[in-house]
Amino acid sequence: MAKQRLRNFDKSEKAPPKLPRPEMYSLRVDSRVAYRFATTVISSRFANPANTSQEVFFTVALPDTAFISGFLMEVSGKVYEAYVKEKEEAKRDYDQAVAAGQAAAHVGLSARDSNQFTVSVNLEPLSKVTFNLTYEELLTRRLGVYNLVINLHPGQIVRDLQVDVFIKESGNITLLRVPELRSVNEIDPEEANKCMYILQYILT
Repeated sequence: MAKQRLRNFDKSEKAPPKLPRPEMYSLRVDSRVAYRFATTVISSRFANPANTSQEVFFTVALPDTAFISGFLMEVSGKVYEAYVKEKEEAKRDYDQAVAAGQAAAHVGLSARDSNQFTVSVNLEPLSKVTFNLTYEELLTRRLGVYNLVINLHPGQIVRDLQVDVFIKESGNITLLRVPELRSVNEIDPEEANKCMYILQYILT
């Protein structure tokens, strides 16, 4: 009869330390409105403090009528510009880069929520990455008011958070209002994907 050997576990042994999560240490938004056409640039910076590669997820919720016009990624001083591939080919190339421990990014579009874009990046050890996402939209007048909506979803506390908005219009701006920053739990469900930071203005 074969003897079954049982391994004795030392209860004093501790589980391996948990890797420090990638940190978003800067999030800046620059939005410029010229004659009701808005161009918004979101610049986000991440650092990987671990000694191994980790995936970083950067999610952007776009306003309903906005479209992405540009995306740049900077890693170790090198700038990469996004380009379009077939879905299967893009995912295959990304998985191969991740397996090789290389820096790579994959931008996905949610079929359930067409305004939700996610950028996944395999960030090398002790390195940093900067995302620059640009989207554009034509603001629609509702009851005489133009709303500029900016969604902020960092998912963590950010040390450097800044939002700048510049407006240029041919007419006079008679009212300018910036409501308080609201979380998803504080707003109507119908607005949940589009109302985090709102700037309203009325032209004469």
